[in-house]
Amino acid sequence: MSQSLTCTVTERGFPFISLDDYYGQTCSLQISSLVEPRCCWFGVDAPHIQVMVEGKGWQAVKLPAGALVSSRMHLSQDQVRALLPHLQAFAESGEFAFDPISA
Repeated sequence: MSQSLTCTVTERGFPFISLDDYYGQTCSLQISSLVEPRCCWFGVDAPHIQVMVEGKGWQAVKLPAGALVSSRMHLSQDQVRALLPHLQAFAESGEFAFDPISA
């Protein structure tokens, strides 16, 4: 399955990449306005909030007016560097490249 990325800029001129995930949720990758440290936003733009109801399956949850659901990660360059080997390994093999920590 090939993925289509839409590359634009925000109203404030920050690079913005949009894509739909495997389940059709709109996601994005965006340079943050934070100056130090440099960061990016990454994740689902508007998550579908649901709850499992017995006998009815997954049902949408109505949030109160003014509610905010944060769904995008605010990642520093160091955090992205730490994730890259694992993402690269997954892209190539479908697995992560890591040594699990014993609990």
